[in-house]
Amino acid sequence: MAHRLLADGFCCVLADLSADAAKESAESAGVHGDRAVVVECDIRSAQDRDRLIDTAAEHGQLFALVNNAGIARM
Repeated sequence: MAHRLLADGFCCVLADLSADAAKESAESAGVHGDRAVVVECDIRSAQDRDRLIDTAAEHGQLFALVNNAGIARM
């Protein structure tokens, strides 16, 4: 999903447990710089969620949110 949005010219905030994994996603889409913003985020953490929201807000209006995170109890 992020690849398509980036290809269409959107700015995406990519959140992942691993900043390296998010950077790889942006790079595999051929996007560098301001259009692909990486945030290391553990969605279980209120502090990380706040940081993610603050980062997204710095880039203006939100047009879409793609949630692909889950929390599983083993």
